Amino acid sequence: MASSSSPFTTVLDPSATTGRARRLVDEACALLHAEWPAGGSLARRAQRLREQQEAGSVFLGLVQVHDNSKEDNSADNEHCVGFAQLQAVADKGEGPACALTSVVISETLRGSGLGRQLMNGIHDQAESLGYTYVYLWTSTAQGFYAKCGYLCCESVTVARPILDNLAENQVSALERMLAKMRARNAEQDTGQSSTVPDYDHESADAENVVWMRKRLIEDLPAEILDADAIEAEVCADLRHFAAEATGFHLALLNVPLHRQVGPSCGLAALRMARHYLCGAALAPGAPSLLQEAQQRGYSTDGELYKIDDLASLAQSVSGLSAKVVAISVEALAASISPSHVAILPYDRGAGSAPEERHGKSAHYALVVGSASQDASLAAGEVVREDTSIQECDFIIAQHGMSRRLVVARTSDWIASNNQLDLWPALKGKMLILSSS
Repeated sequence: MASSSSPFTTVLDPSATTGRARRLVDEACALLHAEWPAGGSLARRAQRLREQQEAGSVFLGLVQVHDNSKEDNSADNEHCVGFAQLQAVADKGEGPACALTSVVISETLRGSGLGRQLMNGIHDQAESLGYTYVYLWTSTAQGFYAKCGYLCCESVTVARPILDNLAENQVSALERMLAKMRARNAEQDTGQSSTVPDYDHESADAENVVWMRKRLIEDLPAEILDADAIEAEVCADLRHFAAEATGFHLALLNVPLHRQVGPSCGLAALRMARHYLCGAALAPGAPSLLQEAQQRGYSTDGELYKIDDLASLAQSVSGLSAKVVAISVEALAASISPSHVAILPYDRGAGSAPEERHGKSAHYALVVGSASQDASLAAGEVVREDTSIQECDFIIAQHGMSRRLVVARTSDWIASNNQLDLWPALKGKMLILSSS
């Protein structure tokens, strides 16, 4: 009697023309055809997989090995019993992410735990490709995906690099033309008029669809920024802001960048603060910032809507002294120091600059510099200062969504912070951090 060994996940190659790789792809196409028969013939599906592979998609197969005899270890005993597709999604500034589509398990094997095994393989592969999140949409399997660690989220756009240079109306016109071509091809194949989708999965626009995502990693390695290049960018921004023919005094800290993963801008700012003050983002043996925030009920996926919660994490996990103070010009100016820094909540607008959106775009940034105008200096001249500038006209901040610093008038930062109406626990406040 034939026995089966543990299934394993492997990357499928639709461009293969012979051998084991071709056979597994053919079996995957058969799985897709059985689940979504309106998607076209097997040959058309294989062609579409090749086209999607060229556009950057990655295909995974769940392979089960049937051992018919102890002597026969032929690859012909391997069969594709599960399939999934990974596609990059448009970058939202929260780390590279992918969308999971066309997930299917052989109908005769459902309920045997193979779905969870396929999902585990998908997550391992996505992480190895450098993705921080996996997105998907479903109207029927929300409970299953929740058990796999997925949380409900907003929809995202699947990246289509070939179309990046086209205007939106041009993309729409192209999609309409392709839909007509697919319908015409389907009619030739079957003799019946049909609208053939260009996917083998449930439509993201279907009724009752729920978007979900799973975080794969907590954070990314720190980036050491080029201090000279950063200073040059800041000076250029200051000259752009100043309408008067004045020079500037500039105080600027060199802080390693920790990019945020997901909505964890506060945690990213805290990592940057500790890295600057103590030489590392976390104390030796310290627990995970994200897990600690989740266990305390502060956060679901890294978001923090109370500055007191961020202060608590700074003290108990990061080992820093933390003090929540009222925002003011004086408090901002005093925060530029080798011994302490400040985290500032505000509404993030275009170019990450402070805007007034009543908390709809609440974000955290680390204050890393200040500048003041000086009419006695030559126009555009910048004088570096080693200490904080008390009469600061501009505040420079660093945040987890970009390597480029944000330069804005001090009054704009304060105004943005003071109108965070949706989040009273952030409004009018900032967090001063120092090494213990």
